[in-house]
Amino acid sequence: TYTVSVGHRVDSVSINPVAAPDVTYTVNSEAAAESYSLDYGENLFTIAAETSDGGSQTVTLKITRENAPAQSGNTITVKFALYGDEEHGESEIHTYKNDRSELPVWISETSYKADSGSTVLDVFEKALSEAGFSWKNDGGNYISEINGLAQFDNGSLSGWMYLYNGKYSSLGIAEQTLKNGDRIIFHYTDDYTQEQGSEEWTSNSSGNKPDTETEQPEETVSFSDVEKGSWYEDAVRYVVRNNLFRGISENEFMPEGKMTRAMFVTVLYRLENPSAVTGNTVFEDVPEGEWYSEAASWAAENGIVKGISETEFAPDEYITREQLAAIIYRYAGMKGWNTEKASELAQFEDAGEIQSWALDAMKWANASEIVKGTGDSSISPSDTATRAQTAVIFMRLCENIIKYGV
Repeated sequence: TYTVSVGHRVDSVSINPVAAPDVTYTVNSEAAAESYSLDYGENLFTIAAETSDGGSQTVTLKITRENAPAQSGNTITVKFALYGDEEHGESEIHTYKNDRSELPVWISETSYKADSGSTVLDVFEKALSEAGFSWKNDGGNYISEINGLAQFDNGSLSGWMYLYNGKYSSLGIAEQTLKNGDRIIFHYTDDYTQEQGSEEWTSNSSGNKPDTETEQPEETVSFSDVEKGSWYEDAVRYVVRNNLFRGISENEFMPEGKMTRAMFVTVLYRLENPSAVTGNTVFEDVPEGEWYSEAASWAAENGIVKGISETEFAPDEYITREQLAAIIYRYAGMKGWNTEKASELAQFEDAGEIQSWALDAMKWANASEIVKGTGDSSISPSDTATRAQTAVIFMRLCENIIKYGV
């Protein structure tokens, strides 16, 4: 018996066994049909094959269709974007990984409201319907064509793909359920094999305000991409147990993923866990209701972030190590901690690259053992901070500064 589970939106399937030319087969004692309807729960299909010389074999396929989730009345907000292409055959190779900036944007990133428990398909249908686009959904779980651009139009490896929070999901669009703050990017590719490895962490499902006083049991913190004994393993366990970070999925942390400014202030906001936030912000690019809105408002109100201009916060820009140090430095000042400690950074050959506005912060952060070097002679002030580095920095902040109140 072979077993398969599908989402509640998948209401039919095609059954196409791969068989030799001299083999005939039936499904449920009848000639194979083009598709089969699925009821909620278990659906059994008996596939009987027979060869021309009298040999036979029978297998059972059990497909379980999930029950539709109960409507809770709650809503979530997710982001959706659609990148297309034009039909050009195999004369060119366009991929999201290598040519993102040149691909036509069919739907710019937009926030959509959806019922709690919705799937990628639900938001996909809403976004494309509002944009007036047509599409084909093969078997209820795979998009084969959008606005006339179909799978295989630009070669045998071309077709439509989607990123879920920066990763290619292993689930079909009708199976991948959504949480508040999720981000979906649909795109066409001329060669799907070149897309693997192009993932970057962009936004996790962090819409609900966390309770930083509630720790998860240590044994539940386990990610397949956090190598045992790695320099960041303990820090990852620490920040997840203390609800500062979340994984990008149940078993992935993505330690080399890049941190954005929105992500960083959200982690700091969880650490502070303020009792009240006005929700108002001077930044024009921080709309109300986004997963980072309260964090950015809180940080601005308390002088912890200053933005890249008087009206721009740049939530989606990657945060550099010197920006990170400056924000923590201001946070320490707000808390009344001692920020006079300073290292001259003489051991770092690239210390001269630190911008003037971040110099005091980097000196303090290094002296306080919060931000250390990226090597024996480098501190890499302008490098983008990774999730692993940021996890280590927050563990040091909590253990070296907050714990002892210095």
